[in-house]
This record gives sequence, structure tokens and C-alpha cells, in this order.
Amino acid sequence: RSRRPSFNRRMAIYPTLPGLFTKMLRDLRLSSAQDAALAELMVAFEETIRDLHDERSPRRVKQCIAAQFNLLESMLSQHPNIIAYNTAMARRTPQGREVNTFGAMCDKADVWPHKKVMESAKAIYGFASDYPGIRHGGTPANQLREVDMRDLLSISVILTGLSPYLSPSMDPEKIYLD
Repeated sequence: RSRRPSFNRRMAIYPTLPGLFTKMLRDLRLSSAQDAALAELMVAFEETIRDLHDERSPRRVKQCIAAQFNLLESMLSQHPNIIAYNTAMARRTPQGREVNTFGAMCDKADVWPHKKVMESAKAIYGFASDYPGIRHGGTPANQLREVDMRDLLSISVILTGLSPYLSPSMDPEKIYLD
């Protein structure tokens, strides 16, 4: 967005929140396109979003959330810190003890600015794993209500916001300034 110059400076373009989100999604696409498996997961996520147009059911909302988690979990599994950790574990013990779930990888990624940010990422993962029909059978007693479009929008924004932590190929400076 352009702003009127102050103090005799030239016109300048300043980032906006909608622009930042759009650029973050663009970089998520670019980052996932660098690997065939990630590219396939990105396409699957985008297809689930498009499929909602014809039927905005709880089942489809769950599919969208699951597809986005699949993408981000796979992306995190390719983070250099996770690869290094898993390689070191494979060398140390015959059974390996590598980390391969989103929550366990969050513990080992060493990308978070604060413990509470990491805990929030793990908590939203816990929701997706515990809520019936998203990532697993879940715990029906913990379901407070059926998921709907507000959940899709909110959780997708949260997960997209976590993506610069999970993929070192996403450049936050470029996202902000581009």
C-alpha cells in the first residue's frame, strides 16, 4: 500500500496485513514446490479448500485441517535441524529413536522464539490429533461441538502463520519487503 510521503520523502510502499498473509501463502507454495512430496501435499491441501465450495460440511472442514497439517508436518520433517537430529539418533542407537510427529519435531526443531510459541504449535496439533476425524479417531468426549467454517478459517490462519518457523526456505524478510 502506498503512503503519502512525510518530510519531503518520496512516495513509498508499505506492507499490509492482507499483503503479508498473501505473500506468506505464496512463499509456502514456492517452498513446497521445491520437493515433489511437499508439492503433492500442497496440491492436496489446496484441493480440499476448493472442494469446500460445493459442500461446506464438517467432514470437508476436517479434511482441510488434516491436509494442512500433513503439509506442515512433512515440511518440518525436512527442516535441517530435524534431519540432523534424526541422523544423529540413527547413528547412536540401532533402533534409531528418530522424531517423526509434529509435536516431537517441535521439541527438537530449535526454531521458536519462546517456549509458549512452541507450546501453542503443539497445542493446535494436539487439537487436530484429539478431535474425532481430523488426524485420528480422536476422543469423542473432548469434542465440544462440530467443526465449521470459522474453525477452518482460524486454524488455517494459525497454521499458515507457523509456516515460516517450519521451513527455512521461507524468507521472512522477503515476505515482509517484497
